Amino acid sequence: MFSINLPEGEPWYSNKRRVVDAERKFSLRLGALTGRDPGKAFVLTHGDMRIPFHTEERTGLVDAETARPFFISEIVSFGTSIYLKGDRGVPNCEFSSADEARRLRRIAAEAVLIFGLDYNGFDYDADYVRVLLDGKILTRRDFGHPR
Repeated sequence: MFSINLPEGEPWYSNKRRVVDAERKFSLRLGALTGRDPGKAFVLTHGDMRIPFHTEERTGLVDAETARPFFISEIVSFGTSIYLKGDRGVPNCEFSSADEARRLRRIAAEAVLIFGLDYNGFDYDADYVRVLLDGKILTRRDFGHPR
């Protein structure tokens, strides 16, 4: 399962923060903000594979059933991100199959849920941080995270 990793001695705002799943050997880092459009560009790493992607975000939403606020991210580009090219040096990623890309997008969605707004997904109720993936809204509970 993913967790937030902050190396000992680093301040909370360190650029060395990661969302890490040590068992499956995945990590996620924030690569850039996406400018005037709300969203973020990330790099998901697994071994030598670095997968750039970016999200669009919507905040200030209210759940129609519970009347509770929530925040949602949608992965809009996976395997490439215009926000990580050039001086950021993250090349596009090629996948061996559509199934591999789908599997890795789901792992990225889980990591984004744990990332939350800024490496703080666990600071919020499980239903506050959501990800839209393939037309389905997911929360941490969909990945077996207890809180």
